[in-house]
Amino acid sequence: MRSLTFKADAMLLVAAGLWGSGFIAQRAGMEHIGPLLFNALRYALGAALVVPVAWLVLRRRGAGWDRCLWRDGIILGLVLTAAAGLQQFGMVFTTASRAGFITGLYVLMVPALAWMSGIRPTVGNLIGIGLAAVGLALFAGQVGGGTARGDGLVLASAGMWALHVVLIGHLAPRRDPTALVAIQFLVAAVISSGLSLGLERGGVREVGNAWIAIGYSGVFATAVAYSLQFMAQRDAPATHATVLMSSEAAFAAFFGWLLLGETLGLREWIGGGFMLGGMLASQLIRPRPAVSATGSDPTPAP
Repeated sequence: MRSLTFKADAMLLVAAGLWGSGFIAQRAGMEHIGPLLFNALRYALGAALVVPVAWLVLRRRGAGWDRCLWRDGIILGLVLTAAAGLQQFGMVFTTASRAGFITGLYVLMVPALAWMSGIRPTVGNLIGIGLAAVGLALFAGQVGGGTARGDGLVLASAGMWALHVVLIGHLAPRRDPTALVAIQFLVAAVISSGLSLGLERGGVREVGNAWIAIGYSGVFATAVAYSLQFMAQRDAPATHATVLMSSEAAFAAFFGWLLLGETLGLREWIGGGFMLGGMLASQLIRPRPAVSATGSDPTPAP
């Protein structure tokens, strides 16, 4: 069991690193093409890589692409399309480093979604939300206009990413994760393509100029990273999963500085520290287990 958890945690950490570096590819790609076309191409490439693998996996197991699998994959695909679209449009106006920190707030939104379904938040959740609110205020305090608009769109995308994580945790143990990944990529590619044709302009030359960013995002930040996430969430405890996935923000800031020369001011670094602290507090501060009258821990239920 311990080895399974370690393996799952390692996969999530690698996925977080790929997503963090993926913010750089997203920024670079949009210097040549629009957000919708970029998403359409990255998810089409991801689907082209994952669909054959999913087909082989299902064939070996003697399973098929049944109606329930398609239903769950389409649901995930719709949420993924909304989350990625909001994030991509937001990054037109804000930096990769800022987008990484703000996107990481989805870790705090997961308990909020659970609260709406009747699960009360822990003390750690409340502390985390408070710290994150302070951090977001520091982040937003010195910007306006386009950057504020971009931050708002990325924050909205964080809510959709939170819903996506909750749905994965619910659906991945019941369905083949590779097939779910493949279907959600197909859905995101089709919807983004349709919207792009009606709302954006972009020719072969522009796509050719963005091919490195599209290729990196489609292969590593999409096909590889999401596959690792889906497989890991079958075995990783929620606490470890969300803590490791929150490191995406730190990776985004590091790669933004290393590859794009982006810098954060002192106020933004302090705000980012508050947000990262809130993410960790939300997952690491847990109530102590109840102790029986004899002073010993209660016997767990079978």
